[in-house]
Amino acid sequence: MSYLNRATCLLICAAMLVVCLGCEDPPPEIPNNINKMPTGKLFKPFVQGETEDARVALEESLEVAKKDGKPLFILFKEEGHGEQARYGWMLENSADLFSKYFCFLQIHCDSKMDNGRELMREMAPNGRGGNPFTMILDAEGEVLAHSIWKERRNIGYPRSKDTADFFMELIKKSCDPSEADLKEMEKVVTACAKRWGGSIYDLPLEPEKKEDPQEEGAEDGGDSEGEDSEGQQDGADEQSDNDAGNDN
Repeated sequence: MSYLNRATCLLICAAMLVVCLGCEDPPPEIPNNINKMPTGKLFKPFVQGETEDARVALEESLEVAKKDGKPLFILFKEEGHGEQARYGWMLENSADLFSKYFCFLQIHCDSKMDNGRELMREMAPNGRGGNPFTMILDAEGEVLAHSIWKERRNIGYPRSKDTADFFMELIKKSCDPSEADLKEMEKVVTACAKRWGGSIYDLPLEPEKKEDPQEEGAEDGGDSEGEDSEGQQDGADEQSDNDAGNDN
């Protein structure tokens, strides 16, 4: 075989390799303006006029988790915030993937469910939780992971590189996905964080501040009302939404 033919074969092989690498399934098309929490696959839809008790729902869900031999993934949320709808979309849109490893429970921290906010405050390491707030329990009700960063700040949902990495750490602490499934989860979470983070995607989580009694009291008051509590990223929410919205 001549030098030219060999070079041609090498080029063809290299091109085929690039094509094969590019055959990996792309991440799902991710909408930005999600106003309603999707339900049906992982989370039970809310029925108007029915009010559940959060503590009863938790007990029943732990029984299901024990029967299925899976951890229980709890999402505490309150309606009226795009953050919860986006977070729910990410999980519901990949329900076949996440349901392999978790049972799911949605706790409403508003009038849709009795004792929802009280239960969140009791379970959250920082005593207040956030909106949305994630808690993962084993089938016996022991805490495996939660979305409170450094015992103080709730990361909410993945919308930056650091918060996406943090979310994946919650997954790894709670279950043992296959290498292929873990890679797929990372792809979905990263794609959503980039889409929804916009200009704040590369903004790092701030170091923990020194505790100040007055500042701590003010912070507690804000988070306890169920407001989104992702620290320094709060002020960038509107800019983030605008950046992502411009892509539509």
